[in-house]
Amino acid sequence: MKILYHEIFIEQAPTAIAMFDKNMCYIAASNCWIKDYKLQGIEIVGQCHYDLFPEINQDSKDLHQQCLEKAIDVYDEAPFKREDGTVQWLYWDISPWYISKGKVGGLFIHTIDVTHHKESEIKKARTEDIFTQTKEVAKMGTWEINLATKKVYWSKITREIHEVPEGYKPNLDKAIDFFEEKTSRPKLRSCVEDTIEKGIPFDFDFELITAKNNIRWVRVIGKIEIIDGKYSNVIGLVQDISDVTFYKTQLSKAHAQLKAIYNSESISIFSTDSTGYINHFNKGAEKLLGYSAEEMEGKKDPTCFLYPDQVSKFREDLATTHGKNPDNFSHYEDLPVENVNDTREWTYIRKDGSTVTVQCTVSSVKNELGKNIGFIVVSTDISELKKYQNELVAKNELLNFAEQMTLMGHWQLNLNDYIAKWSKSLYTIVDMDETAQIKFSTFFDLVHPEDQPIITERIERALEEKTFDSVTIRMFTTKGKIRNVQIASVVLMDDLDVPVQLMGTAQDVTELKMAEKKIKRSFRISSRCYHNHK
Repeated sequence: MKILYHEIFIEQAPTAIAMFDKNMCYIAASNCWIKDYKLQGIEIVGQCHYDLFPEINQDSKDLHQQCLEKAIDVYDEAPFKREDGTVQWLYWDISPWYISKGKVGGLFIHTIDVTHHKESEIKKARTEDIFTQTKEVAKMGTWEINLATKKVYWSKITREIHEVPEGYKPNLDKAIDFFEEKTSRPKLRSCVEDTIEKGIPFDFDFELITAKNNIRWVRVIGKIEIIDGKYSNVIGLVQDISDVTFYKTQLSKAHAQLKAIYNSESISIFSTDSTGYINHFNKGAEKLLGYSAEEMEGKKDPTCFLYPDQVSKFREDLATTHGKNPDNFSHYEDLPVENVNDTREWTYIRKDGSTVTVQCTVSSVKNELGKNIGFIVVSTDISELKKYQNELVAKNELLNFAEQMTLMGHWQLNLNDYIAKWSKSLYTIVDMDETAQIKFSTFFDLVHPEDQPIITERIERALEEKTFDSVTIRMFTTKGKIRNVQIASVVLMDDLDVPVQLMGTAQDVTELKMAEKKIKRSFRISSRCYHNHK
């Protein structure tokens, strides 16, 4: 009757309870036990607990035997891995029941399924761990002011940001004194006072000077904590944003520099969108072309001030460079991801019809996916430079004509490596290919052996006395002819007054020498005839 009473009591118990004999066979189980362990519809009385739950491990079986043999009570909380792989967290206690005094008849097992609470606990711990790691990565610490005691509490990260020792205990005044004196300190003090007195939260960036005298920028957040309707604490966060502030400052500086370049009137900059229309037109472009940004942006494309033949050549060159078919080629459509960087001379047609020569660089503009979304064009007016270049070319041509007529050429000799440069006329004088590289030894080998000492002496004097006297020497041409060449030069110095280069002229005076000889011979003949006549 005693066991029957236990059976009735256990079956109606509001919690999960089961009664077992010494072989761990069920004597009774509560409805909660049947439900928690999914035993509905199974006749469990008389069946072994281990047969119904083969997943029970040996450690649990040994524990049951200890309770049976030594009559001990066990309380614990442990994971129970079910046969289907799910994990059930159980709080359980195991107690022996007695047939008679001192004689154990079996076990009572009482369990509470705490899976939900345990998962919440694990999730909370995981969240707290993630939050702790996040705060460390984000360099974010916490702080608190107890309004009753006026004590200030800093977290580990907060102390690290201030570069103070682990055991450092600040008060409110000391905490605020870490901040820059003129601006940050009074602003923070005002924010804290407003929070304490009026409950006004704050979130601002301040300049902080650490205990090691390092300057940092920090974001400080503070808010009031209300308990039982009263202001209790001021709680907040402090985050080291020095890196962010630095990069923001650098970005702002770079942006300002780019803006200054873009707004420069000396450089023409415009850009186009993916359809070819101009979407930016700076002041330099306005000044260069005479159009206003309002006239151009979103309304016209660059072909309105370009010559069609130059546009066609540009497209053809781009197609060839990138291995595309030049027929009907469009750099907007046929180069979706290619890097375009083309520099060449263009002739722009101004609004008033006049033209200007520019050095122009066309570069592709990409989005974050690396796709071309247009082009940026930077142009510099080189019309004056072209004018000087043309004048220089004309003067050079005149010099070439003069050299050809006078059989004169010019040359340079670098005294560091003894590499020489000759004009076209000098190559002609010695019958050499003008593509040949000239060294001093090349020239010296062409000098008549009897005149080589003269050249050696002139070079040595140039190095010592920094002067070069003109001299006429004989030179062999590559065709075996002998030429009389008059050489004149000046010595060029560096900043330390050391000779570094000879620069001069060389004139073929062979015909002049022959003419001089004829005149002298005629004079001698005339003189003899005169004396004979007398």
